[in-house]
Amino acid sequence: MIDQKEGRLELTPRGLRSIGKQALRDLFGKLERDALGQHRIERIGTGHERAHETKAYEYGDPFNLDLQQTLRNTLRRQGGGLPLRLSPDDFEIDQTEQVTRSSTVLMVDLSLSMPMRDNFLPAKKVATALHSLISSQFPRDYLGLVGFSETARELRPEQLPEVSWDFVYGTNMQHGFALARRMLARQSGTKQIIMITDGEPTAHIRPDGEVFFNYPPVAETIEATMREVMRCTRDNIRINTFMLDPNDELAVRRAMAAGDDLMEMAIELGGTISGEHGVGLAKNGWLHKQWGTPASRAHEAIKQALDPKNLMNPGKKLT
Repeated sequence: MIDQKEGRLELTPRGLRSIGKQALRDLFGKLERDALGQHRIERIGTGHERAHETKAYEYGDPFNLDLQQTLRNTLRRQGGGLPLRLSPDDFEIDQTEQVTRSSTVLMVDLSLSMPMRDNFLPAKKVATALHSLISSQFPRDYLGLVGFSETARELRPEQLPEVSWDFVYGTNMQHGFALARRMLARQSGTKQIIMITDGEPTAHIRPDGEVFFNYPPVAETIEATMREVMRCTRDNIRINTFMLDPNDELAVRRAMAAGDDLMEMAIELGGTISGEHGVGLAKNGWLHKQWGTPASRAHEAIKQALDPKNLMNPGKKLT
């Protein structure tokens, strides 16, 4: 678990995995009883196996032949009798879940505000757990690490358990996004950035290479950060944020304002407001701005007709 190298102790890969698994157990061990999933909880429950489905064979499909369904198709077409004469149109194959590669860069806030607000250890635990989850469950995925404060730097996985905060002021998200974008440019698959922070952009790198810092944030820093966000968006990189300290009302208001700015920018660039399980709770106002009153009322009418008792995704406009 620990090796001694050049007079100092270092974690072995096994030690890193052990710490990551413990962090995952801490985060997921108290999940409430819910729909069947892959997270283990400390209760006994029941589950079921996924039912297999089939489809008609098409040229180019993997030839995972479902013999029973294929013979049924032959009998249905032939109307009984022996011998059975198979036709290519009878072939039925097993449906398989599509798998794809993902490339992720995990950005961890190392600025001085993190320990000052008692957020550094929770952030480090989340980062370690995410690293353990991705590297163990999705070993073919790419996972990069970036630490950022006044400036950003790439981290090695073995540095994560022992990394500490920087004794400097400044949360330079702009530099972190730029570094993460360059790292993802060399990768393939679905690309995303996961950022763990308790702050807001208070620093950026000016065109002359100098670091600028100011708190509270000024327009120059916010605009520089948003330009880098737009570069990530143009490169099809999704940015996900873990915002710590939700009890900080000012930080929450500023985060919501930043989200509004992103929605505004998305609409101006021809994007569309969407959601994985419906739109309405957080993005309802933006739906109206994108589509206008007639279209919004039409969506509400369709929802009411299909779901008069409001059972499917309550509160959502689109499901």
